[in-house]
Amino acid sequence: MAPASEASETVAAFLDAWRASDYEPMYELLAAADRQRYSFEQFAGLLQSFDELTGAWHLTTAIGSAIPTVLPPRARPPDQPAPSPTPVPAPRLRVGSCPG
Repeated sequence: MAPASEASETVAAFLDAWRASDYEPMYELLAAADRQRYSFEQFAGLLQSFDELTGAWHLTTAIGSAIPTVLPPRARPPDQPAPSPTPVPAPRLRVGSCPG
């Protein structure tokens, strides 16, 4: 993931590629998780459909200031290993009655 300080440059590169209908550089700028979720063909098809459905023939853009955002934490998927070192709960002591 690119640092927040590069957000404007990343957005500009994405939009420049979109204006040129050059979908491969756009796809490479997606987060790894999004590239795993969507194939290049799905991504390019979505953008081509957008152009067709909206009748878009020209794209004009303006980039504002980056706004840092913090997303809420998500639960770890069951197939993802736990971080290392993993905290281990302290053992429980059994306390019983003393014979007396």
